[in-house]
Amino acid sequence: MNTLGRILVVFTAAASLGFAAFAGALVSGGPNWRAEAAVPSFANDLALEERPGPPSQFSVKDRVTDQQIGSSTLLPEVLVQGRLKQVQNAQTALTDTNQKIEQIKPRIAEVSVRIAADLKGADQRLQLLREQLSQIEMQIQMLTTEIQQKSVDAQAIRADAEERRNEGLRLKNQLELLRNDLYAVEKQRDALADELVRLNEIEQRLARRNQQLKNQLDGKPYP
Repeated sequence: MNTLGRILVVFTAAASLGFAAFAGALVSGGPNWRAEAAVPSFANDLALEERPGPPSQFSVKDRVTDQQIGSSTLLPEVLVQGRLKQVQNAQTALTDTNQKIEQIKPRIAEVSVRIAADLKGADQRLQLLREQLSQIEMQIQMLTTEIQQKSVDAQAIRADAEERRNEGLRLKNQLELLRNDLYAVEKQRDALADELVRLNEIEQRLARRNQQLKNQLDGKPYP
């Protein structure tokens, strides 16, 4: 009901302004109506046609749908009919945009919560992997130093050195696996961050479009 009331108020105000301008034009000679019909805000959306008379017959059509909006022998009246149609179209577009915004808001909230949870888990996993990686690197360094030291020892400890060398290889393999896991987690985090940015950009574009339509709706229509 609130939306319908606003539409009726806009239509009533636009019609009143249009006919008031028409009455003033009859008294004072009026503005250059043909110039008014040529301004971009009117001509980009609507096409004015004139059929020679007498009396001359004017009509206005929607450029997109080619639908006739109104006709009259009075040019100001036709222009007012066109402006009223623009107001109606703006209100319809505003309503559609508001509906789209309302539809996407729950999705944005849902994805934002999920991304926040996933990012938190990913960060924790990343931190754990980094700690494990640091520990393994330290172990590898220690084992490498120890192996080098053992290599100069006598034959009696060669078997033990070989065993430790094998252990170093195992740790290196484990390190490679952890690095792969780390890379996968970082890629997942980047993908989630990109998805959040994309959804925020969609919300911003819809909000800007909503504001543009509100500005167009609040502006006074040309008579």
